[in-house]
Amino acid sequence: MRFEDFLTDPVDTVSRVYTWLGQPAEGRVTAAARAGLPPVMATSAPRARRWFERAELLGPVLRRPDVVEIAERLSYPDPRSWQ
Repeated sequence: MRFEDFLTDPVDTVSRVYTWLGQPAEGRVTAAARAGLPPVMATSAPRARRWFERAELLGPVLRRPDVVEIAERLSYPDPRSWQ
């Protein structure tokens, strides 16, 4: 499960996780999944591409070889496509 999938469609994403686990999804999707994620130790609610607001600050870290390697292993090869 990718975090951006949860942001885009939390109900479907949680349902797919239950299905992947071999559990019935019906009736198990919680109100929290329907309501979305509240900010927790954050300055604003989670949303797609929120990190772009600080892209200049994060850029040097995101270009580090160890970070690039991990991102590629997690199927995030191009930072411009990151949510």
